[in-house]
Amino acid sequence: MNPYLCGMDSSFPTRKIIHVDMDAFYASVEQHDDPSLKGKPIAVGGEHRGVVSAASYEARKYGVRSAMPSKTAKEKCPHIIFVPPRFARYKEISKQIREIFHEYTDLVEPLSLDEAYLDVTENKKDIESANQIAKEIRQKIFEQTGLTASAGISVNKFLAKVASDINKPNGQKTIHPDRIEGFLEELPVEKFYGVGKVTANKMFSLGIYKGKDLKKKSLEELVRLFGKSGGYYYNVVRGIHNSEVKPHRIQKSVAVERTFFEDLFDDQEINEKLDHLSQELHQRLQKNNILGRALTLKIKYKDFSLFTRSFTKEDYFTSPEQYFNTGKKLWELRPFDKPVRLLGLSLSHLNTEEKKQVSIQLKIPFEEFENQQIENFHYLVGKQPKSQPMNTTMIQFFHWYSEGNGKLWKEAEKQAAYLAKLGITSVWFPPAYKGANGGYSVGYDAYDLYDLGEFDQKGSLPTKYGTQNDYLKAIKALKKQNIGVIVDIVLGHKAGGDELEKFKAVKVDENNREKIISDVIEIESYTKFTFPGRGKKYSDFEWNFTCFSGVDFAEGMESHIYKIQSEYGNDWEEMIDDEKGNYDYLMYNDIEHRNPFVREELNSWAEWYFNLTDFDGVRLDALKHISFDFYKEWLTMLRSNSGKNIFAVGEYWAPGQLNLLQKYIEVTEGCMSLFDSSLQNNFHTASNEGSSYDLRRIFDETLTQADPMHSVSLVGNHDTQPLQDLEAPVESWFKPLAYALILLRENGYPCVFYPDLYGAHYTDKGGDGNDQEIFLEKVDGIEELLMARKEHAYGEQRDYFEDANCLGWTREGDDEHSGCAVVLSNKDTYSKPMEMGKRYAGKKFHDLLKRVEGEVVIDENGWGNFPVPAGNVSVWISE
Repeated sequence: MNPYLCGMDSSFPTRKIIHVDMDAFYASVEQHDDPSLKGKPIAVGGEHRGVVSAASYEARKYGVRSAMPSKTAKEKCPHIIFVPPRFARYKEISKQIREIFHEYTDLVEPLSLDEAYLDVTENKKDIESANQIAKEIRQKIFEQTGLTASAGISVNKFLAKVASDINKPNGQKTIHPDRIEGFLEELPVEKFYGVGKVTANKMFSLGIYKGKDLKKKSLEELVRLFGKSGGYYYNVVRGIHNSEVKPHRIQKSVAVERTFFEDLFDDQEINEKLDHLSQELHQRLQKNNILGRALTLKIKYKDFSLFTRSFTKEDYFTSPEQYFNTGKKLWELRPFDKPVRLLGLSLSHLNTEEKKQVSIQLKIPFEEFENQQIENFHYLVGKQPKSQPMNTTMIQFFHWYSEGNGKLWKEAEKQAAYLAKLGITSVWFPPAYKGANGGYSVGYDAYDLYDLGEFDQKGSLPTKYGTQNDYLKAIKALKKQNIGVIVDIVLGHKAGGDELEKFKAVKVDENNREKIISDVIEIESYTKFTFPGRGKKYSDFEWNFTCFSGVDFAEGMESHIYKIQSEYGNDWEEMIDDEKGNYDYLMYNDIEHRNPFVREELNSWAEWYFNLTDFDGVRLDALKHISFDFYKEWLTMLRSNSGKNIFAVGEYWAPGQLNLLQKYIEVTEGCMSLFDSSLQNNFHTASNEGSSYDLRRIFDETLTQADPMHSVSLVGNHDTQPLQDLEAPVESWFKPLAYALILLRENGYPCVFYPDLYGAHYTDKGGDGNDQEIFLEKVDGIEELLMARKEHAYGEQRDYFEDANCLGWTREGDDEHSGCAVVLSNKDTYSKPMEMGKRYAGKKFHDLLKRVEGEVVIDENGWGNFPVPAGNVSVWISE
């Protein structure tokens, strides 16, 4: 008998697990801090075209729920009060709660800011009753924060999670071992943790409403119906859930920081705050017997720009006075005198053993893990040696005009060793599935997601890039070189339908898609996809008009945008911005993500795709046209089904609109990174303005500066290259400077564009309708810059950004890599004094890019005077 078949044989040992879940956490914090809100329906989130992050119980009575569009919440509860979120405050309280947990056990597994699992089988207070521990924890939370919590107690995480929801709010529920079987048999399937709306609807269609119905299904049948998740459902309905509670985020740094209600201006105020932070940091370190050698000062200014500076000792810091004095010295090195909204101190290079890696995209609920996330960025894609991580670098291995005739996959296979030599750790491939134009399709006009160049469809068996076999061989060759593969995902629309269908629709204004400009009419469009070349291999799902929200073609009628009227919605899906009224519709047949059968199919396809290719990451196309809640669910399912923490980067192209990128990251709960379109636009602007551009502004309003953990930086891509819709090319003279800025600095995950490494030549129609021949030259020095990133861009970074036309910084290096000094100019010849560190005293440096002849000798204090030619960049490394 399985020892985890709890309730079946009490002779087997069982664990005591508590799941603690705060009640309407964000909303409750707001009501606690502002007593005038108590008893009133409130929603945390933006009122205008926003989304509800949390709803008070008073609002929930009207049907308001988290993740609901604010517009819908207002319709359900006209007198609802919207309150902007204060995440710093929520994190502060969350840390208080976490400290209460650790009074009882160190086996704490946070799920988010407001919930966690605790294993109290053996606890610090030797309390036998887990029920009693849960009561004490809930009471202490209330006494210290004024907030209520609910708890579930049972023998495993699954049951504890289910139980915590039963007596909400401010209650708890224990599921005893001898009652598990009966409890689960009567539990509605939608209450099973891990069964979402889409899966629940599918279960309902199969006559599965309660646990006892689910229990009747065999393991084989559930796996056939639900894939890998079927095995999970088979076990949990029998009370089997073997996952242990473990604090899976190994601490690599300890941090304290404070956001101030009023901005700080003078040194005296700063010193007072640094003193408080130093005392708090010391207490936290002492409590856990932790020492560290590297202290980092973090400053966030009123304009949200961020500055960090670190100092590393040969021995350990041991007192608050040392933290304070070092913090003051780092403060004096700040580049700007601007009002300060946040200060932080963190200690790293700890005396603790590092055993695990943490993904940048896992939701980390406590601030002390932020530095750890950045350090472990190196392990997101590819399989680099974990003893000394190598800088991660992505390449977009295609452009819009990449040569066809099935050559790209074969070229990638041949180039694998070369890319690895340059330090490339991941390759972003174009969409690999059959497009509406068959062998001529770039891939963004997705037709059949299951056809990777295997079936004779749309006039071709291979795609533009090659056959499925070529594709798999290229992936294998890259993985052999420890290079991860990032696949391009297009799930916003489909093109090239196989059959016409008739359905109801309305015309909308193309410049304001919320504006209807016709009565409901019947139209006919190619919305039925039967995939005759593939038949039903891999999937028997047929797409019809109910799978789409809009089209731009109607048989016998003018080309226009038509909003489909269907059971899944007569309006567009909610977006985070009101561009064009609602920018849900982009092109072709716009996918209706509210259709649960569509979601189920896209989840199944993703699992099939992963099982076939073992990809490491995904690039998500056209995010501003897709419901933000869709990809949260889709990525969760993909990561769960694959058993792999798949890296994700999305394309939300909004140059100069950092607020939109940050808003998207917020509503998707940080489940993906984004391309830094603002930084790319700054490069474009700087390259055109020349010496009149103030280089000190190059990172202003960029994601790389504001949220480097979620930033993928780039100089160009297939959409910004000449003759494309988002054309914003960086002039060739500035590209070496731009690449130095993304490759040789700490922040961001740099992505190199194919033509910048290999060059490109193509002809296409320009805006005037005439053919234009384009030559894109390989970036001067790109290979040396990549090698500099691979070999030298490590360790502490010191910035010298005081000059409008000349920027410089140094990277001190680490135990295995010598550092580098970088200087770039957009005007005259310069020579910039910078500190490399005393370890380099007497060493000679030369320009890796050979822009400057001669050498620089580092003085006894670790400083050197590093020159750069006019309008160029130099990278200095030691001989």
